[in-house]
Amino acid sequence: MEASSSQGAASAAAAAPSSSSPTALLPPVSSQQLGAEAAPLLLEASSARGQAEEDDEDSLSDEPASHQELSLFDLIKSGAQSSAVRRIRRGQVAINGRDPSNEWTYLHAAAYYGAERTAAALIKAGVNVHASNRAGETALHLAAKWPHDSVVEVLLKAGSDPNALNRRARSPAHTAAHFARRGALELIIRAGGFLNLGGAKRPAARRGGARSARC
Repeated sequence: MEASSSQGAASAAAAAPSSSSPTALLPPVSSQQLGAEAAPLLLEASSARGQAEEDDEDSLSDEPASHQELSLFDLIKSGAQSSAVRRIRRGQVAINGRDPSNEWTYLHAAAYYGAERTAAALIKAGVNVHASNRAGETALHLAAKWPHDSVVEVLLKAGSDPNALNRRARSPAHTAAHFARRGALELIIRAGGFLNLGGAKRPAARRGGARSARC
């Protein structure tokens, strides 16, 4: 009898998940289960988190010494977004400045390297989203070359032209298709981007004129 009780206790102990075990975690809760009352709390928490990030980037503390000698282009390339965003918000850079070697703007660099927060800060500061580089590419063209869907979305929401053509008469949609970036391609087409693969005339470009967009 005593042995049976011991075995029962052991079985119960084995069946009970440890508090440190993943199995002890509660199952995921759907948005329907959360109910209408929880939604404002989640929104408030998300807003507070975003404000905390902004406060951190706008703090009076100096940026790391290793960043002080770097240009904004270098900060973007190295992934130092907090320092880049801080400089932009403090007005320490000419936001439409260019790299003379390729005519890239800071927004081109942010798009190419997937620096979403930096791109958003530049847009908020009034950067020209339609500026093109030496190859005639806008920032949207460059973002479409890489899996930077979030940057593509930021640029489109800011009014970047989904039908802008580079010097080879290729649109951001062509670029996304060429590099097999399905997410970017879907976003661009949803925003009115035209992908002409068969020789049909495309809508008139933003700068005027109906130009062929063949690959």
